[in-house]
Amino acid sequence: KKHAAAIPLIASLGAEVRESQQLMLSQLVGQLRSNIQLPACLKVIGYLRRMDVYSEARLRVRFLQARGSWFDSVLNSIPTKDAYTHLTRVVEACRVHLFDIVTQYRAIFSDDDPLAGLGSKDPDTLDAAIFYSWITSQVTRFLEIVERDLSSELSGRLDSVLSQCMYFGLSFSRIGADFRPLLARKFQAAAVNRFRSAIGRAGDRFNEMMHSFTLTTLPSMAPAAMLMSTLTTQENVQPPFSLLEFEPLSQYCNAVLSAFNELRLCACLSLVRESTLILDASLRAVVATIVAYHTGRGTKR
Repeated sequence: KKHAAAIPLIASLGAEVRESQQLMLSQLVGQLRSNIQLPACLKVIGYLRRMDVYSEARLRVRFLQARGSWFDSVLNSIPTKDAYTHLTRVVEACRVHLFDIVTQYRAIFSDDDPLAGLGSKDPDTLDAAIFYSWITSQVTRFLEIVERDLSSELSGRLDSVLSQCMYFGLSFSRIGADFRPLLARKFQAAAVNRFRSAIGRAGDRFNEMMHSFTLTTLPSMAPAAMLMSTLTTQENVQPPFSLLEFEPLSQYCNAVLSAFNELRLCACLSLVRESTLILDASLRAVVATIVAYHTGRGTKR
């Protein structure tokens, strides 16, 4: 070998072979960074194994890195202008493409159970930890995207996003990575924040209307209200018609009911206390505003 390496022609051939090998290696790994299907994946990994440049564990890492790099480009191409559209498209992309990558991995690296043997120190069983770590990182990133988009003002219904995320989590239960319990708190926080914002807007609108509100001689609705009260049963929770004489309060009532209608689509028992405190604080502020208005009118008289 030493004598052969000293011959310029042989040394040149060796350098060209190594250069060609590196080029082929780069091209094969580059194919894994594209939208490649399972049959092509099998061929690429077969070539890489024959080149014998990676150990089995290193080959698994390179495969997941390359496929993850392509998946990153898919997520980065999704427009982020509208949080609702972005989140729904991210859910769909993750559900389809991540599951495809997992299917490719399990077909190429035939572990009986990719999550088995995680507690073992045997090098053969440590290969499973590679897959587990990659799945964990992907789920963690998805949860971060969910939390970030939920903190924005979603233009769509929260329950629609929740059902899509739960369906995605359910599909991952087939590979032992069901993350649905991790979604609960994020959607609970989003639901209570939307409720808080809606109640806050209702209170702000009420205060704004009270600044320009004056009692006018409107036709009294007392007879109609009294008639309705005699016909009303205890099960009827409709606002009384007498509220129509006091427009700021009727507008506030409608806004509160709208907030509850939105909350019920994604209502959790754990939100009872916090939502009660939010509504209680708002009602106290409304009462204080009405008392101040009444006191001001009495002083003017």
